[in-house]
Amino acid sequence: MAKIKDIKGQKFGKLTVVSFKERDKNGNFIWDCVCDCGNNCMILGLNLKRNSTKSCGCILKTNPSAKKHGLRNTAEYRCWSHIKSRCYNKKSTNYFEYGGRGIKVCDRWINSFENFLADMGLRPSDKHSIDRIDVNGNYEPNNCKWSTRKEQANNRRNNVKIINTETNEIFNTMTDAAKSINMNRTTLYTQLKGISKNKTQLKFYE
Repeated sequence: MAKIKDIKGQKFGKLTVVSFKERDKNGNFIWDCVCDCGNNCMILGLNLKRNSTKSCGCILKTNPSAKKHGLRNTAEYRCWSHIKSRCYNKKSTNYFEYGGRGIKVCDRWINSFENFLADMGLRPSDKHSIDRIDVNGNYEPNNCKWSTRKEQANNRRNNVKIINTETNEIFNTMTDAAKSINMNRTTLYTQLKGISKNKTQLKFYE
């Protein structure tokens, strides 16, 4: 039988462990806890350590966005998750174009999928994704809409003219310019913006 590791006095979320209570029929430890709101409750030790139980249940009562909305596997929820990732996760492949440029998710949306869904509604079709009207603006209700790929392509910040100074060939997108010299699009962007010191024969065309 596993030895009890005393966690009395430790805090997990809003819960503070008061004392060991008992084992359940499967041998799991149950602890008597007190919540910040004042309620006492019995919580499985495994749930405390996994951080899957953070309160006596009061969080769900006071924070509607914490309730299960049943839409976690929808395209709208994935979209909401992705915009937060590209703005705040430095390991995201697109971070440098969003969070790296100071693009943020508004306070109304950052912690509430429900607010995002209420403002944006369901996407019109599987060909639509979220688009910012001002590509230099934040993700917020008055700057976002559902758009098709074609509509987004016409609104992209990288739709600029780039010239190859050796051949005088002009490209209308960063992607086409990068392909012409077998360079990664991200690498080309950092060079054209002066972020990296490497040089290329491609330059912005005015």
